[in-house]
Amino acid sequence: MVDVSILERQEAENSLATFIYFLLLGCGALTPWNSLVSAVDFFSTLFSQYDVADAFAIANFSASLFFFLLQLKWFRCFQAKAYICLFLYFAVLSFPMYQAWRYTEPFQEASVDQALQFALLVGLVGVAGGAGAGLQTVFFSLSGQVGSTYTGAFMNGQAVAGLLTSTCRILSKVWFDDLPPFDALRTSSIIYFISSLVVVLLCTLSFFSLLRMPMVRQSRSHAQNLREDALDDEEREILVPEEGLPPPPPPASQDASVIDVFRKVHPSAIGVLFVFWLTISLFPGITTKIPCAGQDDRNWMPILLIAMYNVGDLAGRVAGGHLCYLLSERFLLSFAVLRVALIPLFLLLQRSPLVLAPFHNESAFLAVCLLAVSNGFAATIFLIKGQERVSTGPQRDTASTLLALCMVTDLVTDLVTP
Repeated sequence: MVDVSILERQEAENSLATFIYFLLLGCGALTPWNSLVSAVDFFSTLFSQYDVADAFAIANFSASLFFFLLQLKWFRCFQAKAYICLFLYFAVLSFPMYQAWRYTEPFQEASVDQALQFALLVGLVGVAGGAGAGLQTVFFSLSGQVGSTYTGAFMNGQAVAGLLTSTCRILSKVWFDDLPPFDALRTSSIIYFISSLVVVLLCTLSFFSLLRMPMVRQSRSHAQNLREDALDDEEREILVPEEGLPPPPPPASQDASVIDVFRKVHPSAIGVLFVFWLTISLFPGITTKIPCAGQDDRNWMPILLIAMYNVGDLAGRVAGGHLCYLLSERFLLSFAVLRVALIPLFLLLQRSPLVLAPFHNESAFLAVCLLAVSNGFAATIFLIKGQERVSTGPQRDTASTLLALCMVTDLVTDLVTP
């Protein structure tokens, strides 16, 4: 007879391992884009005749949006899509790392080589946007099939990706600030790309291991059975009953059409869009322009404010994952609307730093903390509740794609970060 305590311990260990795997998936899905954003200053110096920031934003956002829309109807292959997107991430990160390694000084004048290198870089940034959209959909859908705890883990992983980027920036600032400006940017960019490659490798191993976890295999099997039942119901509708026999039972409600699913999840989708819209309007653009009330010759203020945001965002996502069932969506919508009060506070901190003196710096960090915690908290709960508005199976896959599409705007929030 098997000891019950041993079984309980094994189940707890499996749950912890599954949680860690989903956290690494969230981190791996976002880290490559963060590394590209962090290297914008290097590429802007290398390709000084081009607007690198705008080119990155347009390429990534348009490719992400296009691939998200495609996935609503096509490209639903689950496992193959994830591995293809992870492979594309490796390719995308390898090329800019090669450029940072190869070019030891910026281009001085226009040339064919410069135009070709820039075009290849921007094209691969677009590929990264498409791959990120594919991974967001696969990982987010998988977490929704397994349970809300793991949706929270996936969201926490995305915040960890931002925290990892901030850590690399701070270390680069400490280690390489005494180097010539271009050499410092070049070395920092190489570190960003190497760390991202390591994270993507861990993400790939986590996904491979996750598919073999009993809990995940059971959830995927259940979802697949629901898909097959839905197909059987469609076939049953066209059958004509034999004479004297009762008509077949009505099909189960497993319609996964985009319009029907959106009708069910639109309160959560709108909530996610509003939360991220307000956050994007303040971070990082206005946030990184808040001056320091004192001497800051090495320009530490924006770097530390971004680090504060990433820490607060992670704390908010962790809290949201634990409190999602204690709060109603009506309360959450009211909470999201109240965040509008942060807009005049941030404008005051940016344009009139003397008004809150001598507590300007403390007020700035507190405001960023409030913005970050409320962003992670509200977004996580909206996403979890949105997934649970529909049944598991095809409907939840479609709902996860729609909700992930709402998150795509969050992929470009760091682009103007210095």
